[in-house]
Amino acid sequence: MSMIFTARYENGAFFPLEKVVLPEHSTVKLVIPDMPFTKPRPSAKGILADKGIHVSEEDLAKARLECWGNFPREDIA
Repeated sequence: MSMIFTARYENGAFFPLEKVVLPEHSTVKLVIPDMPFTKPRPSAKGILADKGIHVSEEDLAKARLECWGNFPREDIA
């Protein structure tokens, strides 16, 4: 069965903007006919540098681990 719906892409995940009736854990194939942008996302290090804040790769890696390491995950009981 084909289905077309609108979704928003945020932080690596697609979020439907309308109700989608599918069984939980369904695998779907997304087709994106035209890319909505061509400019790559800036890096965290680049954003900070633009504001005059310079961080080492090591400090940035620690910050990423601290942020994402505490993020709740559904696949962990």
